Parts: sequence; structure tokens; C-alpha cells
Amino acid sequence: MKNKIFLGEDFINTTLSMADLKTKMTLEITKQYLMRAVMSGALVCFMYVCYYAIVSGFMQIPAGTNGNMKYLGKFIGSFFFGVALVFIYFSKSELLTSNMMVVCVGRYYSRMSRNSFWRVLTLCYLGNFIGGLFVGVTMWACTILSPEMIALMDDSIAAKQGFITAGFSGHMDLFVRAIYCNFFINL
Repeated sequence: MKNKIFLGEDFINTTLSMADLKTKMTLEITKQYLMRAVMSGALVCFMYVCYYAIVSGFMQIPAGTNGNMKYLGKFIGSFFFGVALVFIYFSKSELLTSNMMVVCVGRYYSRMSRNSFWRVLTLCYLGNFIGGLFVGVTMWACTILSPEMIALMDDSIAAKQGFITAGFSGHMDLFVRAIYCNFFINL
């Protein structure tokens, strides 16, 4: 048996199998597929709440004359996105970013039709949005979110909106960041 140094063929074959599976799932078990996507959106939203809770908690710790421990909180809190990805993987949920890679490879190798490509992405996006919206609304309706957490969330929203209002350079900056985010998530 020949030792493989480059495993690209195995990766492509696995990705194409996933593209076939996602096409089949969105056609045959559409509601279940949508629920998997809802679960993924909810998990990501829960983990963002954990992130903001950690950051706001660390901001309350005095750090001598240098201010607060916000950046240590951001560093520790950032690990919760990895936790969300692990939960998504083990719960077999559907995250839009990983589906972007799968459908692009499927489309490139002509294993997915244009309709299948858009059906997978649309259902996954819709489910991720519904899951995030559900968690966001329920969190807003209770006292879990502290004023410090809400202020941090507002700052994050303002920073993201800053990219949009910056014109073309802001749009390109956000687009390149999205590409890198997708790349590292798929790694």
C-alpha cells in the first residue's frame, strides 16, 4: 500500500459526500435540516452570551494603574467560540460558514445543482438566524444580561456598523475578514 503524503483527494471526496448528503437532507428531511440549523444558530448565540459575560466579569477586576482586565477577559472568552464549534459538530448541527465550503466544492465539481446550492445555503441561513433570534429574544426578556454585557454588545454592533458606513473600503475590509473567518472555521 502506497503512503499518501497529500491527502487532498480524500478531503475533496469527503466534502463531495457531504454535499450530496446536504442536498438529500434539504430535499427529503427539510424540517429536520432546518432544526439542525436552528440549533447551530442558538449554540453560537449562547456562546456569544458566555463571551460577553466573561469579558464583563473581567472588566470588574482592577488591574493596578493599567485599568481593567478587559483584554484578558476577551482572550479567555474567545475560547467559547471554539466550544460552540465543538457542540455544533457533536450535535450534528448545520452552521452556514461550514456549508459555504461544502456547497462551493460541490458546485465546483458539478455535484450540486444551482438550486441545491441555494437551497442548502438559504435553509441553513434561515435556521441559523431563527436560532440566534430565539436566544437573543429570550435573553433580552430575562435578567441574564447585565448592563455591562449589553454595553459590550452595543459596542460590538457599532463596530460592525462602522464597516458598513465606511463605504467601499469598509465593505472590502469586512468581506476579507469574513473570508478569513470562514477559512479558519473550516480548518
